[in-house]
Amino acid sequence: MNVKKLMLAAMLALPFLAQAHAHLEKSMPVADSSGKAPEQFMLEFNEAAQVTALTLQKQGAKEAQKLSPLPTKPDKMVHVTAPKLEPGSYVLNWRAVTNDQHVTSGTVHFTVTAP
Repeated sequence: MNVKKLMLAAMLALPFLAQAHAHLEKSMPVADSSGKAPEQFMLEFNEAAQVTALTLQKQGAKEAQKLSPLPTKPDKMVHVTAPKLEPGSYVLNWRAVTNDQHVTSGTVHFTVTAP
């Protein structure tokens, strides 16, 4: 009987634990948007996170370009200068570590229509 109660408590706690990790709330450029080439990239998280990797890959390119410098401390909002971008489709890949040491990552797809 105690095992059932313990399992029920664990199942009820899982949604709250999943929400405890940082996730991306906003980005610039906005995901799946099209427009003028951005001058900078902005990632806004729901809680402070340390961005540990940020790369940009143009569709059809063999390798992704590492972006730097990356912020040196955790923050909810991260700004990184964008390189000069030509028209085309891009993927911005990011990875971050949260204060509770969980690694989170994601992508932002966008299209540049004008340099």
